[in-house]
Amino acid sequence: MIAIFGESKEGPLHTFIHLRSLPDIVESFGNPTETGLGIHLAIQALLFKSDVLFYRLEEEGFQKDTYELGCHFLEKHPKKEELAAIALPGVGDTLILSFAQKVAAPIGALLLITAKDLYDFTTQR
Repeated sequence: MIAIFGESKEGPLHTFIHLRSLPDIVESFGNPTETGLGIHLAIQALLFKSDVLFYRLEEEGFQKDTYELGCHFLEKHPKKEELAAIALPGVGDTLILSFAQKVAAPIGALLLITAKDLYDFTTQR
């Protein structure tokens, strides 16, 4: 299972939704936004037979308090132990990454970021 923090045009904000199939994405979140990668990552994960916990944000990579809240929810989520990875598209901010690391490290989950996010992370230090 992969937890993905991402944006979409529709759906509940700041709540983890368990996605098991491609129709689940359309029913829960509609179409992807022009710039967001979260829905695209969810599609890829589902195509490779991995369930997704999707946390809808207003915008990927910003609003530190929203990511902190999401990570807090994820720490208490009943399926937390099933996580193999946490995907944070658009995030290069060290504080946001540290919120996710606190969830991922104890259960051995990976943090997934893009090459652009890695650049942002390394240049802000």
